[in-house]
Amino acid sequence: VSEELPFLACTLDGELTVSAPDNPWELPEGSKGILECKTGSFRGKRDLEQWEFLPEHYIWQGVHQMLVTGWDYVIFACRIRRDGFREEDQGFPEIRTMYRILDRRSDGMRHQIEDLVEAEKGFWKMVREGRRPPRKIRIRT
Repeated sequence: VSEELPFLACTLDGELTVSAPDNPWELPEGSKGILECKTGSFRGKRDLEQWEFLPEHYIWQGVHQMLVTGWDYVIFACRIRRDGFREEDQGFPEIRTMYRILDRRSDGMRHQIEDLVEAEKGFWKMVREGRRPPRKIRIRT
């Protein structure tokens, strides 16, 4: 639960702390982060290309988690699979694992967090007033 905005909460798949100054993401030693695990499946090359970048709703989930915790980054661990359907697949699934990171220090992330704070405050105001929030919240990006 956010200390600043107690109506905001999140559940994390994992909590991370950078323990070495030399790491693949060039994160400062001691910085705190979130591990978010995602799974999915793909049917072919077109589906796989869509997974090359995180779907937008996953990104906003990560921004929300950084907002609630105040931590520095989110690492997404994504594992997708395609079941073997053709005879040449020999019945074995094809499994791909990839990692993506959201870093609070990156360009634009501060603005995304600020925009999300305003959108979530507006949502909570509607809830308190007994008004039904819209199905989609528009965030200026």
